[in-house]
Amino acid sequence: MWWSTLRLEKYFSMKAGKAKILRIVKGTKAISIPILNLTIPRPRHIKNIPLIEVKIWVTIDAKGHIYFASDEVNGEYNLYTFVNGKKTELTNFKTSIGWPQVSANGNKIVFTKDYQLYLYDVAGKKTQKINVDIPINNTLTKDQDFKVKDNITYFDVSPDNKKMAFIARGALFVSDIKGKFIKQLPTSPGERVTEVKWLKDNRTLLFLQTAAGYTNIFTIAADGTGSAIRQTNEAANNIGLVLDNKLENAAYLSGRNELRLMPLSDFKSVTVVTDEFWALGRTTIQFSPDGKYLLYNAFEILNLIFLPIKLPIKRSSI
Repeated sequence: MWWSTLRLEKYFSMKAGKAKILRIVKGTKAISIPILNLTIPRPRHIKNIPLIEVKIWVTIDAKGHIYFASDEVNGEYNLYTFVNGKKTELTNFKTSIGWPQVSANGNKIVFTKDYQLYLYDVAGKKTQKINVDIPINNTLTKDQDFKVKDNITYFDVSPDNKKMAFIARGALFVSDIKGKFIKQLPTSPGERVTEVKWLKDNRTLLFLQTAAGYTNIFTIAADGTGSAIRQTNEAANNIGLVLDNKLENAAYLSGRNELRLMPLSDFKSVTVVTDEFWALGRTTIQFSPDGKYLLYNAFEILNLIFLPIKLPIKRSSI
């Protein structure tokens, strides 16, 4: 048999014997990636290819042994291979691995997990963390000026239309509406601000900032008095911050599978839906004009989804 196939998920198109991946998502449909044995003549047409389900990150050694990541056992990506044609789990971590790569001779597989490098020994079936030594350049702390022109990545206008807040080079600034008087706000110097929103009082800013590697939600007085207050403490990236028209609620994505709602009266967020959002691409979130519904799209289906904010949640798709 001159071919074998791997099934990721969705669909594929083939021309002249080459597979073109159109999308890789979770769902009921599937893409297939044919692996061709070039030593045997190829038939002109390919039909009725049996599918072997694989999830993501396929890597192959020089002898044709296949390794990949799948989350089918515990919802977290682990390392897999095929043994006598049967899908076999090689690791059983409680947190996901990423981007596995096998060596050409097939002896070792390197991958990431929890922001660390790991090495899997194929023969010994053991995993060890790779220690990475990075030299530190100890220098005296010195202020340095940077130009923010053409480097503004996010901004928001206050409800009274008199002030602006914007982000440049990971720092947070406020200014008058014409941008003549600009002030940098005191956020953590070793962290990066990514998104910012004005609250209803025209004096407080809600913003996203990295903390221990993950973007979390903070508040700070726009006049620069006091320090930032951390409102969430999540070991997952919070992105896509949106506010309703009344500026009473905020919604955002947490990690790859949670849409969260935060009342701005107490900043206590709650997960309103769990779905397949992924952390690799941003999902659109919108409040309805009356603030009673959330509109979002997820990767497991092609539909947009209306989500009533009040519990119990009932989802309807269009």
